[in-house]
Amino acid sequence: MAVSEQDNCKNYFATSMANAVRGVALAVWGTQPRDRMLIAEMSVTSSITELMHAENTTKKELAIIVERVRELPAIKNKAALKDLLLKSRMLRSTLTTMGKKQMGMENQLETLRQS
Repeated sequence: MAVSEQDNCKNYFATSMANAVRGVALAVWGTQPRDRMLIAEMSVTSSITELMHAENTTKKELAIIVERVRELPAIKNKAALKDLLLKSRMLRSTLTTMGKKQMGMENQLETLRQS
């Protein structure tokens, strides 16, 4: 067995043992209210991060569409222009929705931190 394979095996074994011990501890003693609050905060923070990543991706897509619209001659390709403008509208609507969701999640996170 190579050294890196042994390290991977040891790491996997240690992680498995830690998960088993955690599972038994949770079954015996349950979760504390403070732990539940921390887990909820981590979950909301993770969701906000994912939402921000999706928002950045959508903004990049929108920027690409804007560039294509600017480069496209309007007289010759009205169908292509209309298609790009519809995609742009959809992406802007998605960005608006994502912004509202992010604000709601940030409010929820603030409420969790205050309680």
